[in-house]
This record gives sequence, structure tokens and C-alpha cells, in this order.
Amino acid sequence: MTRGLRPRAWAVASLIALALAGASCDGSATSTTQLAPATHPALFYDDAMFFSSVRAAAALPVPKGDVAGGIIPHDWRGGEYITWLFRSLAEGDPPTTVILIGPNHDNEGYPGVLTSELAWSTPFGLVQPDRERIDALMGLGLVSADEPVLTTEHSVAGLMPAIAYYLPGARVVPLIIRGNAGPKDAERLGRALASQLDGTTLLVAAVDFSHDLVSSAAERNNAVTLAALRAGDSTMLFTLDNRYLDSPESIAVLMASMASAGAGPFVLTADTNSAALRGDELAPTTSYLVGYYTAAASSARTSGRPQR
Repeated sequence: MTRGLRPRAWAVASLIALALAGASCDGSATSTTQLAPATHPALFYDDAMFFSSVRAAAALPVPKGDVAGGIIPHDWRGGEYITWLFRSLAEGDPPTTVILIGPNHDNEGYPGVLTSELAWSTPFGLVQPDRERIDALMGLGLVSADEPVLTTEHSVAGLMPAIAYYLPGARVVPLIIRGNAGPKDAERLGRALASQLDGTTLLVAAVDFSHDLVSSAAERNNAVTLAALRAGDSTMLFTLDNRYLDSPESIAVLMASMASAGAGPFVLTADTNSAALRGDELAPTTSYLVGYYTAAASSARTSGRPQR
């Protein structure tokens, strides 16, 4: 989980209300100025950290084959692994839609899985929602819209600048899932998302792994979680707590989706933690398992766009 102050949902609700304040009760504008639609503000962007991550990602290996799904952090202390995935995708035939799922850390808002149909403001332009896909999921009763909660949930909100920077024009389906969702919930959502993976759409789980342990303990716990990932054992994930990962539900959705889509096995890119990255082995740490799944009919990507 990212360190620092997190705005509360009620505060963001006020921001959205202010954005619409120029409209009267009957919906007519109170001035001649045309109001812009409400958007999610960029609450979790740090310029120095972002561009440090952009530079560090250049040294990481590009995935082999067409990526159908991925696991990256949402903690920007491991930001090079966030930018790594989106940078890699930008090099070939980039996705037009990113389905991004992460934890609802505070279990706020409506029960179940939450989403938003608002656009996201970033320093690199707006990231638009894929309303057609979002509406389809809501029509199936799998998700509910709750814009204020999505605004303050850094597991998805914090990654929008990277999507805008590397994949300009790509749309998003942002999803956050409560910690009390069960295996059957994850399986049902994962299967529904698999039907959306048409070669132009990518599913990304933004999950941090062990929390507040020293580096050596984090490494041991990562080994347990990695074994479950490689075995495709989502049942095992649901027995693990925050000492192992902060959202077994998000990973279980990804695993169910990849299995249903016939994707290849999980390919590990990095097994590390924030303390190791900063050379302080005794500091409390957040750990990361980073990697990807290749599409069923994967072929090697070719570099068709200049790197950023």
C-alpha cells in the first residue's frame, strides 16, 4: 500500500459536486460558459517518482509474446515495474482497452466490485473509460458504479498517469474488489472478463504483496505466493493474509480469467521488495511479484513504435 495521505471519499464527493455546481436544479447552466464533464482528479501523481520509474523501466526485459494479462504493483516505490508493463505494451501493437483491477483497501462504498464511468485526469491527458464494456459488466450484475470511492483508491487511480503516458488513447475499465469477496465471486468475474480479451484488451491486476516485514521475511512469503501463482492455485491465495499479499481476490480474478481464456502460464519478471530496491534490508517493506501471461495464440511482438 502506498505510503502517505489518502483523501477520503467524502472529500472527493465534494470535488465532484463543485465540478457540477454551475448547473441549476433543472440542469440548465447558470452562466454562458459550457461546463466540462466531471473527471477524476490526479491525486496520486509525483513527477520525480514517475520519471525515475520511466528511466528504470528501460533496463527491464520485454515480455516474450502477446500479453493477455499482467501483475504489477500499485506502490510507486516499485514504480519501475508499473512503467515496465505499459512501456512494453507500447512497443508493439498496443491494447485499446486496459481492464485494471486492484483492491478496495478500505472496503468502502457499495458491496461487491466497484467501477467508474468518469474519465481520469492525468498530467499527460485524459484517460477515458470504456463505457461499453463497463455497461456490459453492470448489466450482468457483476459491478456497480461508485465514482467517489474509485477517485480515492490508489490501486487504480495511481496508475492512470502511466496508462496515459505510454498508451495514449487507450480506454480503461477500472475495477476495485473488496477483501471479503470469495472464490466463487472471483471465478464468476474472471470468466466474464475472459470474454472481453479479444486481442485488443489487456487485464492487469495491480497488487502489492507482503507488507511491513523485513526483506528476508518478505522473500520467504513471496516464495509461498509465487508457488500458488505458478500452480494456478487460487484456493491457496484465499488462505493468505496481508503478510503475503493485499488482494488475493484481484489475483484470483486474473487467474480465473487467464485460465478461461486459455492463456499460457504465469511468467515471472521480478520477485523483489521496496527495501531491497533501496538497499535497506532491515526496513519494513512492501514486496512485489511482477509478471505476465501470454495470449493463447501468442506471437512475438515487433517494435512498431518508438520507445518513450
